[in-house]
Amino acid sequence: MADCGPGAEPFIAKWLLDCIYSKRDMAGFAVGMLSIACWMVAQIPQLITNMKNKSAEALSAWFLAQWLLGDTCNLIGCLLNGDQLPTVTYTAMYFICMDVVMMMQYIYYGSLQRRLAHEESLSPVEGVTSRHWSRAARPTRVLACLALLMVVHLQWSGGATWSMASGLPEAGVVLNRRRLLWEWLPWWHWHHRIHHFLQQDRPLWARHMGTVIGYISSCFYLCSRVSQIVRNFSRKSAEGLALSMFACAITANLCYGLGILIRSYTLADLVSSAPWIIGSLGTVALDITIFTQGKSYGRRAAKEEQEEPLLGSPSAHAHA
Repeated sequence: MADCGPGAEPFIAKWLLDCIYSKRDMAGFAVGMLSIACWMVAQIPQLITNMKNKSAEALSAWFLAQWLLGDTCNLIGCLLNGDQLPTVTYTAMYFICMDVVMMMQYIYYGSLQRRLAHEESLSPVEGVTSRHWSRAARPTRVLACLALLMVVHLQWSGGATWSMASGLPEAGVVLNRRRLLWEWLPWWHWHHRIHHFLQQDRPLWARHMGTVIGYISSCFYLCSRVSQIVRNFSRKSAEGLALSMFACAITANLCYGLGILIRSYTLADLVSSAPWIIGSLGTVALDITIFTQGKSYGRRAAKEEQEEPLLGSPSAHAHA
C-alpha cells in the first residue's frame, strides 16, 4: 500500500500505489489511466498490419530504434527522479515491452524478405548481390543489438535492486517460505519491488541525473517522429503504416501530458515534470504530421487508381 496521508482513496492507494486526495487528483489519475488504456492498444494495429503484409518496411528503422531509446531513457529518468507518479513509471515499462515486440517483428520480416530475395536473385555478379544484402541488413543488425541489450537489462533488473543511498546494486530479495504463494506471482512481485524502490529517498545527484535523462528521452521521441516523417516523404507513401497507431498515440500523449499538468500544484512540480511533458505533448504535433501524411498519400494513391482505367480506355486515346 502506498504511504499516503489520511483522506486518500484506499482502493487506489492499496492496489495502484497512488495517493488521491481531491477531485483534481482523481481527474488527473483518470486521465492518466486513459493514456495507459490508449497505449495498451496503440501498437496493436501496426503489429496486425505487419503480420498481414508479412512486412514492416513502412516503418523507419531509426524510428523504432529512437523510440526504444526514448522509452528506455524515460523509464530510467522516472526511476532516478523519484517524483513521477507510479502510473508514469508503469506506462514507461509497458512502452519498452511493446517497442521490443515491434522491433523483433521488424527484424523477423526484414530478415525473411532479404533471405527470399537473396535466394531468388539471378544476378551473375555474386559479389554485388552480397554487398547489397550486407548494406540492407545494417539497420536490422542495429535493432537486433538494441533488442539484445534490452533483454539483458531486464534480466539483470530481475536479480538486483538499486540502492539510491549507497549507489551500489544490492542482492535481490531472498526467498522466504513463510510468504504466501500468491505474493510470488510476477505481477505482485514487480508491483511491490517498484513501489519499494519509488519510496526511497533520492540523493540530489540522482534527481538531477533523472531530469537530464528525461530531456534526452524527449529528444529521442522528437527525433523518432522526424525519422518516420522523412521515411514517408522518401517513399511518397504511407502504405503499410497503421494510421490508427498514430491516432492512438496522439490521444495517449495528450492524456499523458494533461494528467501530469492536472496534478502539478506548484511551479517546482512543473519543472520536475518538464521533460515528460515535453516528451508527450511535444510529439503530438509530429504525430499529427505523420497522420496527415498518411491521409494525403492515401488520397493521392486512390486518385491515381481511379485515373488509370480512364487513361487506358479507347475514349481517352481518341481525345488525346
